[in-house]
Amino acid sequence: MRSPSKSQRNLPPMELRDSEQRDLAFRNSQQNSAGQSLLGNSQQDDAALRRSEQLAADALDAAFFEAHLENKDIAFLCGVSVSLVEKWRTADQRGCPSLVQMLLLPPAFHLALHRQLNKRFGFGRAALARLLDAVGDLALVVNE
Repeated sequence: MRSPSKSQRNLPPMELRDSEQRDLAFRNSQQNSAGQSLLGNSQQDDAALRRSEQLAADALDAAFFEAHLENKDIAFLCGVSVSLVEKWRTADQRGCPSLVQMLLLPPAFHLALHRQLNKRFGFGRAALARLLDAVGDLALVVNE
């Protein structure tokens, strides 16, 4: 029997995550005796979670539409059922694709998703500012 290398870590067994898993896991220290979260009002937490799920589903659906991907194509590429893809596209259902599943989709989807995130969160301004800084640095190097 080989001994594990020094760089290998001995990790305890972990629970496998389901792509449809939605419940937030709180430790007992983060809940009071009534089972409510000490981190905030549970109704507010539920409303915020619903808003974030709606935003995620809308951005994902818009990116699929912009990339001209149909449910059956997405299901084939990600190795899941068409009904699961339909769940991903609506906030009413539980479920979201994993990063690995999204990486299986074509570049057109990723570009469309980034465009959607830019529309909602303004990432383009930050990227443009970094680009202008890089161009300025390049201009300094070229002049020397």
